[in-house]
Amino acid sequence: MTENCERVVKNADHILVGVSPGNRYFSIPLLTSLLRWACEKFHRVDAIVPDSALADNFLALGYPEDRAVKKAHSEIQAVRNRIARAWAASGVPEARRHIHLLSEFTTDPAYQSLRATVVEALRDNGDIRETSLRAVRDFLRKSLGRADPTPSQVEYATHYLTAELPFILGSATIFRVASSLNFYHQPIPLARLLHLPGSALRASPNQGYALIRPTQEADAVHV
Repeated sequence: MTENCERVVKNADHILVGVSPGNRYFSIPLLTSLLRWACEKFHRVDAIVPDSALADNFLALGYPEDRAVKKAHSEIQAVRNRIARAWAASGVPEARRHIHLLSEFTTDPAYQSLRATVVEALRDNGDIRETSLRAVRDFLRKSLGRADPTPSQVEYATHYLTAELPFILGSATIFRVASSLNFYHQPIPLARLLHLPGSALRASPNQGYALIRPTQEADAVHV
């Protein structure tokens, strides 16, 4: 755990719960316990569904445009409903139950500024670009039966990554909170890279990243 992430966890100002459409790891029971735990530990909890470039992922997987849009809409509604049901089951007061679509933030100046920084780094920095493209290719290979994706497939899928990265860089800035913690249930090399000293694309000082799993799998928080 870096000193910066220790401080973010200790401050406990905010935690962002990202639930990607199609990710079956975050079942309703797991989300229920996670959201309940998060509200006990952090002053504010926001759940977000990365929706704005989901259709591009399906285009990358070979869906025709009309089917890609329709499938994206269906997946987004399903995961949003799953989060809402988990919030309801958590027993957390309704005023604290926050659910967002990523597309709600695409016109926000803070998000737009961070996204521009991401786009510039992906274009100009070899380490950031290669780590990002490796992550995209790995994702596509899993969905393509281990086949290597084409350049156009990689380009489509990169749109989804570019849309999400601003929140790893600065969800504290986007949500206007003093500090913010992002997390996932398994290591994300690119997220860790953004928190390393000297990285060309560096997360804000008030931004943290953690691995969080149920206690039966591992300790509650790994940063």
